[in-house]
Amino acid sequence: MTPWRLDSRLYWNVDYYFGGWGSLGDIGRAMMLEVLILIAGFLFYPCFMAWLHLRKLSVLFDPVFGLMYVCMFIGTFPTLWWAKGYFKLPPFVVTTLAIEQLRFCMKTYSFVRENAYKVLYPWSKDDKTGPAVWYEGQMSPKVGSFRQYIYFLFCPTLLYRDHYPRNSGPVNWQKAIIYLACFIISLLIVLPFFSRYLYPKSLHWKELVHCFIVAIPPGFAVSTLASICVMHGWMNFGAEITGFADREFYSDWWNSTIFTEFYRKWNNIPHHFIHDYLYNDVRKVTRFKPLVLFVPLFASSIIHEYVIGVTMGVFIPILTVMFAGVGVFVAFIWPPKHMRIIRQSFFISSLSVGVAAILVCSMIEQKARELCPHEEESLLDIFMPRVIECFSVYN
Repeated sequence: MTPWRLDSRLYWNVDYYFGGWGSLGDIGRAMMLEVLILIAGFLFYPCFMAWLHLRKLSVLFDPVFGLMYVCMFIGTFPTLWWAKGYFKLPPFVVTTLAIEQLRFCMKTYSFVRENAYKVLYPWSKDDKTGPAVWYEGQMSPKVGSFRQYIYFLFCPTLLYRDHYPRNSGPVNWQKAIIYLACFIISLLIVLPFFSRYLYPKSLHWKELVHCFIVAIPPGFAVSTLASICVMHGWMNFGAEITGFADREFYSDWWNSTIFTEFYRKWNNIPHHFIHDYLYNDVRKVTRFKPLVLFVPLFASSIIHEYVIGVTMGVFIPILTVMFAGVGVFVAFIWPPKHMRIIRQSFFISSLSVGVAAILVCSMIEQKARELCPHEEESLLDIFMPRVIECFSVYN
């Protein structure tokens, strides 16, 4: 079965493209949840300003508001998992909501980090060693205004600054439409890979081996199309309509020769966030370089596992094993630096195998949950792969 068929007429199998989005009712419920996330984002600023004024009355408001923020931050994760089960949301819709939720959490965290510092440690523009020098004029001693906060919520960056480089002229809607078309076309190309190459027809071991081998060549194609779709199309579209001038959303990751280089170049937006708020913080605590490198990598893999887990309804740490485990181990047996062509070929092959393993294992678990459903789902089912018990039934 292919996404299209030619037998005297053209037939377009729309299930390959839109099956994962569910019905219009599912999309409507997802939009309702998205509106709730936006409302929470808008209300966050007055809550921060309330802390700013109340802490002048008593220092006890610092731990109170700090605890409230931590509870809100942590509470968003089980809330989305509950909403996914309660509304029976389809996979692609849940993925979109999970990414939006993480975007909201990271943006609010950056806003708190940068503006709470201004409140707790006041400084002036004449300070020659403080933030006025660190941020090269992008920050001011005053807490950001609501207008600056709203712009930060929608511009394509995770690092809060009072001032960003902006386009001088009006919005170029022609370029914006081209970027949006690039995003949509890339998305339509990559979606059939999931149904055509990655989704197994059964759980027989021969079918699973065949599915994995066939998925290796599209593995690199999925990585490339995902980069074009999100990093180039969607991010540039967002930057164009918001007038955001810093467009370095990704680097030449395809020229990488080792995974540590790939992690830095694949997606610059979360990389800068992790570098500023996790890598630098860990480095202040310890100078043990392997730990300083591993903690941000492990945290990043856990966040990716959350997106995959809430989408599939099960937590399978295959991405952590492949990239934070096997990827780090393989770095020690990598070809020498002077063999660049071999290193790059080895990297592309490893990336294709890794992406194929992650996607196929997720699809296999999804198939197992369809073939071997439980009458009552428990919390343990989230952490117990169904394929373990279902595999013996079909082999």
